[in-house]
Amino acid sequence: MLGRKIRKLADSCARIAATTEYFRQHPEILKGYFSFIRKRGLLNALSRLGRSLRRGGARRILAPQVGIKPLMRLRSSCNDPVIILATPSDLGLANIIAVTLSRAGIESRIVHELPREGHDERTHFVINAPAFTHLPAFYTAVQVEDSSKADPFTEAYLQILQSASVILDCSTASIAFLKQKGLDLRRIFYLPLGSRPGNSNGISQVSNADMEVPCDNAQERLPDQFDYFFYRFLLATDNISFEEFWHLAGHEAELPSNAVCLSLPEYVERAQGFVRDNRFGFSAFPGLRHTHSWIGCAMSYKFLIMLARQQGLRQITICEDDVEFPPDFEVRWQDIQECLNDSDITWDIFAGLIADLDKDVDVLGLYKFRNQQFAVINKLMSMVFNVYSERVYDTIARWDENNHDVTTNTIDRYLERQGALNVLTVDPFLVGHKESEQSTIWGVENTHYTDLIKASNQLLKEKILTCKKIAGVSNSRTRARTSPDDANTTRQHGSQEF
Repeated sequence: MLGRKIRKLADSCARIAATTEYFRQHPEILKGYFSFIRKRGLLNALSRLGRSLRRGGARRILAPQVGIKPLMRLRSSCNDPVIILATPSDLGLANIIAVTLSRAGIESRIVHELPREGHDERTHFVINAPAFTHLPAFYTAVQVEDSSKADPFTEAYLQILQSASVILDCSTASIAFLKQKGLDLRRIFYLPLGSRPGNSNGISQVSNADMEVPCDNAQERLPDQFDYFFYRFLLATDNISFEEFWHLAGHEAELPSNAVCLSLPEYVERAQGFVRDNRFGFSAFPGLRHTHSWIGCAMSYKFLIMLARQQGLRQITICEDDVEFPPDFEVRWQDIQECLNDSDITWDIFAGLIADLDKDVDVLGLYKFRNQQFAVINKLMSMVFNVYSERVYDTIARWDENNHDVTTNTIDRYLERQGALNVLTVDPFLVGHKESEQSTIWGVENTHYTDLIKASNQLLKEKILTCKKIAGVSNSRTRARTSPDDANTTRQHGSQEF
């Protein structure tokens, strides 16, 4: 009995320690809980937490977090070349990896078997790892076959992949299969092998079909897709900088339109869910990644904005693949696009959804356009569905990926700190947030945001109503000092309400 109580106490202490560590690493989530308490009260917050616990939604917070195994830096101080371990039949791919590494200033050496002295502790790229009896201590497994279709997929094979620092997989179907087997998606990177890699001048038409998540047959122009995704992997693991990624592959990418959906091909179910719901011409675009997910998210926005600026787009719409399109989206979106193109309305960012509206937000202006109620505010807190004007391109492009302070430098916090932005939003919000999905950044269920979004929309309504009352008092005073004709002209000028 005593032993059982001690184990129970130890388990409780471990869960408390894990929770504390989780919130230390993710203060944004902790802020969200405090914001919910402030807006809905402590009792409602406790009730909601209880429901979440019963559903298992807080399991990821209360359980110890699974970390990414350390990946040794490919650029060593002693200039030792990276080892590429491959059978003779995989020599072609080994050469391609060597050339791609060389362009990034990383030297490599190809070997076909275990050296006499054994493997050293350098990071190895191992192509078709199950073909080797002995593997190095640190290795990146390069998957060249679709494991989801392989009949002899054994537990030993699974353990080989589980022991890898990183897995580079050529098939999203295979990635989905490995996820079902319990492998951590944070250690798996999509690396398509469909076109000839390593050619710095080769730009190929890469459709969403190449990502195995077809989306209205839309096409993106990317540099050679192997190069793009390989350098994306090196960027995610801090083996090259964002500037180097842009120089090596990023600047050659081309946006197919000014309306894109930011998606990660490794998260297959989310990507496929967006494909099913997308009837509005958005093109899926493979976002960037980082071992700190929030940095990968911000780099993705910086990257897309730099492409939009390079292509001379006056504005770009970026949604995320867990956006929820309500039944009236298409009609409202057409009206909103007309409003955004109205030269009389000044805006930097249009926010189709605000997850956590600050109670101290200022309403800078109100507009009525085709029965849509717009408000200009000075704070932004959501990236689910936004439109970015060219007025804000330079600001976003200046986001510093070397600043790893999560409390101030997430992309929305960074934008919020700018202060002088005109954020145009609409009441009610244009889109929703799929409750069935999970945040790829913070690892919590989207249900975490449901009540916050409702509270934010209610707060926006209250701010708009207060602003209208103040404007009404001001207008009545103006009418008392002017002639009826003058007052009538003032009320009808343009689409601005005050």
